[in-house]
Amino acid sequence: MKALIFSPRIYSLTEMFVQGFKEIDIESKIVDVSDIFPLTLSTFYSKTVRLPNTIKQFWEPSYFKLINQHYKEIFDSFKPGIILIYNNQYILPDTLKYFKSKCLITFYLGDNPLYSHTFDYNLSNLFSSNYTICNDSYWKFQLEQIGIPNVACDYIGFPQNIFFKTYDIPQILFKKYECDLLFIGNTYRNSAGFKRTLFLNSFKDFNLKIFGRDEWYRWLKEFPELKTKFFPIIKHISNKELNIALNCAKIYPIDQNPGIINGIHSRVFEAIGAEILPIVEWRADIDPVFENMLPVIKCYRDSADIINYWLSNENKRTERISELKFHLFTKYSPKLLITRMLNHIF
Repeated sequence: MKALIFSPRIYSLTEMFVQGFKEIDIESKIVDVSDIFPLTLSTFYSKTVRLPNTIKQFWEPSYFKLINQHYKEIFDSFKPGIILIYNNQYILPDTLKYFKSKCLITFYLGDNPLYSHTFDYNLSNLFSSNYTICNDSYWKFQLEQIGIPNVACDYIGFPQNIFFKTYDIPQILFKKYECDLLFIGNTYRNSAGFKRTLFLNSFKDFNLKIFGRDEWYRWLKEFPELKTKFFPIIKHISNKELNIALNCAKIYPIDQNPGIINGIHSRVFEAIGAEILPIVEWRADIDPVFENMLPVIKCYRDSADIINYWLSNENKRTERISELKFHLFTKYSPKLLITRMLNHIF
């Protein structure tokens, strides 16, 4: 049997899917929509996705039709027995029906299809899925409530070849990222952006570095003590540089974005792989998944005390990281996730 993976190559998650199939001797192939069209066209679509349908109707149907024609050609050539789709990848219902007549269909959801506006069929397509994995137990409840079949809440660890402990760090990057607390990421234009900045403001008295894009400046005006902690970045940081950055710090504070109800942010797993301790805004899935090993923040007022404890106890911090890493290897490796998926659908 062979597996066809519809997912962007840039995501470390895609590498884990490949790794999981490889470890159980299943050949896989990645299908990335960015391989089909130039980046400029994909960027144009992403920037126009929220325009009214009366405007988008002039180019969107043709765009999706061309994508799906390429998908079918790759499918017919590769002849997979199973398809794994990350979110939706612009797969039209007719294309999905064509696939399902010849193989099994699985979805892995990184975004909640009830809230995502990237594609009109990202929810309805799930009714054709043989197995749907979501990384939030509340999403599972919501999808099952409306009748989506075979939904599981499951988590996957980190790609060992991307996120790992390294001492091979160029001096220029060590100087750039060295700190006690590190945060890398964008923020939001709405109140979720205020919330994220409020979260990080809890650590203003520590050796903190924040790397992000210009939208941060909107909220830094309201939290002036964070201004000296912020370092603007122009382009996306590669996974290689992200791993190096994580290796230059001790703790990674992680808030939860608005779409996560009970779930766990993927940066938690990446940080553990790079052996930096994540300290995470609490959500309900954290306790059963990590069996109470992961340090959590349930109230922002307690944040500084929690950070101070783990900074002051280096031996306990390194021991806890080792425990968390071993836990992911033994419970949530890519091989185990793919095995659980195959055991269900077969």
